[in-house]
Amino acid sequence: MTRYFYSTHVKILCCVLALCLTAQAQAQADAPISKTQAVTNFANGMCTSFTADPLKVKGRLNRKLEEFMQKHEGIAEPTRADKIRVLNHYKNHLICQTREGEINYMHQALNLGKQIPVINGFLIRDLIGQGDQGLIDFNAISIMNGKRMTVLDYLNYRMENSDWSEASLQELKSLKKMLTKYLHAKPLSALSDEEKAAYETMLIHRAKTLYPHDYTRSTN
Repeated sequence: MTRYFYSTHVKILCCVLALCLTAQAQAQADAPISKTQAVTNFANGMCTSFTADPLKVKGRLNRKLEEFMQKHEGIAEPTRADKIRVLNHYKNHLICQTREGEINYMHQALNLGKQIPVINGFLIRDLIGQGDQGLIDFNAISIMNGKRMTVLDYLNYRMENSDWSEASLQELKSLKKMLTKYLHAKPLSALSDEEKAAYETMLIHRAKTLYPHDYTRSTN
């Protein structure tokens, strides 16, 4: 009899513990996330879309952008102008967490050789179009190979340090011409001190928000 009551008591405790853990997990899932985490999740979703069928990349990117704007920007039906404004506002914040490190989504598109569907297709053709709704700011900064680089810097680096076919190299040269002649892309050296300082401030805020323990250790 004692063994029976003991076994029943243990089962009840296990059930209570399981219910508590389930409730705790649900509470954590329902808890609001920071805007920094939301932007990071959005960026990760965009970079994951790069690996899709090239014909589906643009559609997936557009859905990810609209979902983010509806949920976190309060824009139910985003226009092209809205999308450009949001991408420009978060240009340096859209950092993908990759196996190679944390990389801005534009740089990652170049890194993966996905510039045609991502930059030429989605950002330039689909969003910018004839420029009637505004232009994408391509002067995002990312840390690549231990150095701070704009999209133009990294494009130049890729052109100079990879073994490209003639067709691929011409494709990159055409993109560079488009970015510099029509879309005001600049190297890091041409950015203002304010633009560079804003990037550094963003990195500090990001580290404090996403990696508080690592940030505290690094500053002690």
